[in-house]
Amino acid sequence: MARRADGSHTSQATERAAEHRAEREAWAPTVATGTVECRRGDQCRMQDHRILPGQAWDLGHPDNVCSAPTAPEHERCNRSTSTWKAQAKKRPAPAHPSQLTRASARGTQGGYPSPTPKTSGPRA
Repeated sequence: MARRADGSHTSQATERAAEHRAEREAWAPTVATGTVECRRGDQCRMQDHRILPGQAWDLGHPDNVCSAPTAPEHERCNRSTSTWKAQAKKRPAPAHPSQLTRASARGTQGGYPSPTPKTSGPRA
């Protein structure tokens, strides 16, 4: 573990996150010109391989599909990799309305407004 200026410890994950942010910030002005090609190259999912001004982008890292060095890539290209798909599978599925508690079910069903109950009139 590394030490901060005040002598406290910092994790490697924190250090990597700070390095990633700094590297992304360094790329930002160049990406904003619209001249940077997606690091995925031929595997790019966009029609135009350039990252156009205003387009969402991520700082991509080498993975099992593309071994190119760390560089900008379209957000869509980065987030459609096997790593993102594997992480998505680990996320819990939204609860079925029957599994919601009475308090959480009041007014919503799975984050959506509850349908208005249908009244069919008095039963015979």
